[in-house]
Amino acid sequence: MVNWSDPAEIQADYVIAFTKNCHVFAGIYFWEYCTTLDFEWSFITRKRRFRWPMIFYFLARYMLLITIIGQLVAIDVTTEVNCNTLYTFNAAAALASVGLASINLAVRTMVLWGYQRIIVIPLIIGICGYWSLVIFGSPVSAHWVEGQGCVVETVRPNGVVAAFIYSMSFDFVVLALAAGKMLFGIDKRTALMNLMFKDGLIYFLIVAVANIPATTMTIINLNPIMRTVLVLPLVVASTIVSCRAVRRLSSYNPNKVEVFMSQSKPPTSLNATYNVTRPDGVHVQMETFAVADASQDKFSPISPIDKYSSSDVDLEEQKSDPSHAL
Repeated sequence: MVNWSDPAEIQADYVIAFTKNCHVFAGIYFWEYCTTLDFEWSFITRKRRFRWPMIFYFLARYMLLITIIGQLVAIDVTTEVNCNTLYTFNAAAALASVGLASINLAVRTMVLWGYQRIIVIPLIIGICGYWSLVIFGSPVSAHWVEGQGCVVETVRPNGVVAAFIYSMSFDFVVLALAAGKMLFGIDKRTALMNLMFKDGLIYFLIVAVANIPATTMTIINLNPIMRTVLVLPLVVASTIVSCRAVRRLSSYNPNKVEVFMSQSKPPTSLNATYNVTRPDGVHVQMETFAVADASQDKFSPISPIDKYSSSDVDLEEQKSDPSHAL
């Protein structure tokens, strides 16, 4: 039977499992990051409009990038560094990346519900609760050992486990709210809404598959190395899936523009088709469907059309190439 507490076993776990695992998933994320830089470039060149939900997309994307760089420094550095500060930062950034991925999912559910206060306020409280666990579970005690590098002495496994379980529970609640809206809260289900729910479901399933083993390894606590060996795969998986869902939604561009709004009171329905011929000869046809409660507009930080449109159609910016429409 393996003695997981034996120093030789811990060193072997560090070299074989932890170090190689970090390099593999760092390579996966660097590949993902480099192959999707065109999305950032579309904002720099103003081909896409920047809207406030994209703040969480970019925070999640670059927080994980910084986390991986910090982790590679921690395991590959050959000169003495402040290990305690470095590992505490890496732990906080990793947990923050998971939280930001969850926020990306929560924002989509807020959109489905039309930013109703009864949905938005509890979700914001839930998000704040997770960040309190990030603060609690981040501190790590580590020191420099000549010839070995940074050696972790103690972590707060209870804080890490609580953060993982909380994030998965929060994601389930968010997905359940989205499912409830899809099944019972609307009269007409659009292709855009189906896309949002499908991506949310895929995100939850993948994160659950990565979360359960990582949480289990943290709970059984074989040794300090095996306790955290599956944390990076969880963070990478959740961030990649979350960011891909955001990019899919931002790039959604059906032939017809669908506008939808949720209602908390007897709705006002609108069906209209607009035909616009621009001076340059480009013909644009838009069919809209809206179910709205005018009282919601006061709460939303953006206009109803911007808030719920499946694509950012701007007649002044859209050229003859339909790919220019967001």
